[in-house]
Amino acid sequence: MSAISCALGIVFVLAIAALHISGFGEFTSQMNASNASDFLKDMFPILYIMPSLYLCALAIFGMLALAMPAMRKPICLILSVAVFSCGALALLLNEWIPVVVMGAGALLFLAAAFTTTAGQSEPR
Repeated sequence: MSAISCALGIVFVLAIAALHISGFGEFTSQMNASNASDFLKDMFPILYIMPSLYLCALAIFGMLALAMPAMRKPICLILSVAVFSCGALALLLNEWIPVVVMGAGALLFLAAAFTTTAGQSEPR
């Protein structure tokens, strides 16, 4: 059960990363069409990519938790807090789809943490 919850949490986090990065072209074109300074036109597209990279890094830690059942509980607990905080930031921007998906991902990581016995791997 914990492996399935962890895998679904990874899928949810990667889905939000893909959803975020899909707006890169639109963001870049709007930034280039604006009257912002050249520095901002060069800098903001790079800053736009950072949340997607952060979410991909969280998904990699989720994959690490899948590969290391003995460490699944602490990794998934940390992941649940990190994903929940990302959802809270999306809530500040009044974006409801990321809030719901990342909230579900955080709950899945939390379920994975509490359905795993520390130090024991699941039967195959």
